[in-house]
Amino acid sequence: MNILSSIIDTETNDLTTAVNSAREIMQEIILSGLSRADFFKHAAFQGGTCLRIFHDLDRFSEDLDFCLTDDEYPLDLEKLSRSVINETRSLGMDLEISPNKRQVRQTVGFKIKGNTRSILEVFGFNEDVIRSADPDMKINIKIDIETDVGDGFRLDHVYRAQPMNYDCTLLDMTSLFAGKTAAVIGRNWKDRFKGRDLYDFEWYVKNNTHLNMRYLEHKLRRDGILTDADFNGTILKDLLKERFKVIDYVSAYTDIEFFVDADERPVDWDVNHFIGLLDDLKRD
Repeated sequence: MNILSSIIDTETNDLTTAVNSAREIMQEIILSGLSRADFFKHAAFQGGTCLRIFHDLDRFSEDLDFCLTDDEYPLDLEKLSRSVINETRSLGMDLEISPNKRQVRQTVGFKIKGNTRSILEVFGFNEDVIRSADPDMKINIKIDIETDVGDGFRLDHVYRAQPMNYDCTLLDMTSLFAGKTAAVIGRNWKDRFKGRDLYDFEWYVKNNTHLNMRYLEHKLRRDGILTDADFNGTILKDLLKERFKVIDYVSAYTDIEFFVDADERPVDWDVNHFIGLLDDLKRD
């Protein structure tokens, strides 16, 4: 038994469960590699995967999102990539790194991918689940680093002991909630609505998380969504109501099916449900 098979349940015969479980450990290995490169002295972890790993969000997540907290930091993607590759190779994984092809706003990063069968074999999953994966199937994890530092965020510094040992800086819960709310209001969904944003927004509200209004205001002004001189709770609720009215909830629900266990999926998503959540929205 190798170190990876000792920290993961490899008894499943379900490919989706195996891939999600392997990806989650890979995410923590990547975080460990970034920590060894001193990345978290200058940047913070954010987004749905941060919420999953450090706050027990009950859905799976694919990508790793960060924001710079030090506007003097000379971001070196090659150095970060080397540290991640060294970390994964030390555990027997042969992965590829390539730059992100599409940059959004002031966001840079890279993508990590590896052959699914090879990764599941390294983790020690049984032959039946390994063979059920297409030979060309890949596990992909995208790293996005937001370089527009802004202001108003708050930070938490944590030490992770299991399954990997590493230090990490992350946005505090109020700031994470602000980032997710900005995504709900302003993400360009086009013809595909990201149900994960709605799922997480509801999770924050139901967990009585306070919303960092100062940080949210910065993000909305940066993105050109908020142009009025004032910003307050009434304006925020109006923005959210207008957004909730145009969402295709069937499309949004379809988006979460791969990331949420069947017995945890919501059954009441519609415009009235999400507008009703605003009565319980708490703000800092």
